[in-house]
Amino acid sequence: MLQQGIISRNWMLSNSSLLLVQTLWKSRLGEKILLET
Repeated sequence: MLQQGIISRNWMLSNSSLLLVQTLWKSRLGEKILLET
């Protein structure tokens, strides 16, 4: 039971970091497009 909680918390942390990377990547991409046009 405790192990399952740890696993789900780790999954949530990795998931949120993935979302952060995605948003940063999208904003970087948007900046690049704005600079190129």
